[in-house]
Amino acid sequence: MVAVDTNVVVRLITGDHSAQTAKALRLVESKGIWISKTVILETCWVLRYHYEASVHEIARSVRALAEVDGVAFEAESSLISALDLTELNTDLEDALHLLFTDQDHLPFYTFDKDFFRKASRNGYAIYLVP
Repeated sequence: MVAVDTNVVVRLITGDHSAQTAKALRLVESKGIWISKTVILETCWVLRYHYEASVHEIARSVRALAEVDGVAFEAESSLISALDLTELNTDLEDALHLLFTDQDHLPFYTFDKDFFRKASRNGYAIYLVP
């Protein structure tokens, strides 16, 4: 298994560069890939702001990638929980911050009242900055 950069993940999700997409697929099949927390976060940002994908499109794409044989993620259970939280119309990036922080059992503070409301209603340890 090898670790990959954001551009490899974006090719796998978008398929927008045929030669690079084919190479990325061969890498998955031949070696398997591991995607770090920082790469998945940057991938979400690229998909949202460069490709103008919605939160739900991004979550569906990442979830589909997680189901591919030969693809593994750092903190995969937290990633899946973050994907679930996006079904409440929260930004995947915010959900990732919250769930990746939760691994270390640290309280998570925000100024974002909407995110706070949605996450706290669903049992997540999130707080508003006083």
